[in-house]
Amino acid sequence: MKPRTLLVSASLTLVLALLTACGGSHSHHVADSPEARQAEAETFARLSIEGGSLSRALEEGAALGEAYSLETLKIELGRDLSDADRETVRGIMSDALGEILTPELWSQILTSVCTEYFTAGELHEINEFFQSSTGSKFLSIESQLSDAVNDQADAIFEQNIDTFIARVDEALGQAFPELADEAGQ
Repeated sequence: MKPRTLLVSASLTLVLALLTACGGSHSHHVADSPEARQAEAETFARLSIEGGSLSRALEEGAALGEAYSLETLKIELGRDLSDADRETVRGIMSDALGEILTPELWSQILTSVCTEYFTAGELHEINEFFQSSTGSKFLSIESQLSDAVNDQADAIFEQNIDTFIARVDEALGQAFPELADEAGQ
C-alpha cells in the first residue's frame, strides 16, 4: 500500500457517498437541526469505522511513519533494514498511532467534520447508502479502489514523465530566468 494522508480514505468515502446521495435518493425528509446533524453524523462515523476507515487510516499513517523514519533509522543502526525490520517499524508506528487515534477519537473527528459540512438530510442519505448492499460493498473495498486508482494514475504519470519534466523545466525557466541562465552554462 502506498503511503497517503490519514484522511484520504475518509475523504474518498465522503465524496463518493455524496455523489451517490445526490444522484436522486428518495429518502424521507429529515429536518435540519444541530441534534439531527449530530445523530446522523454519529451514525455515519459508526458505519465508516465498521467499514474499516480507522483501520485504513492507521495502516496508512504507519506506512507514512515508516517511510519517513527508515532513512534515519538506517543511519542510526549503521546498516540496511531487512523486511522484518521494516515490518517491526510499521508495527511500532501502527501501535503508537492506535494509542492516540482511538475509535472514540476517530468517531469524534468524523462527526465534527460531517456536522460542519452536511445537513441532517444529506447525512441521512449518505447513511442510507452505506447501509445498502452497494454501500457496504463500497466500504469493504474502498482501500482496493483507492489503490487501483493510484496505480493507474502512477502508470500514466510514468509513461509521461519525460513530457512532464520538460514542461516543468520550461515553465520554471520562464518563471525564474536565473534558472534558464544556469541551464545554458
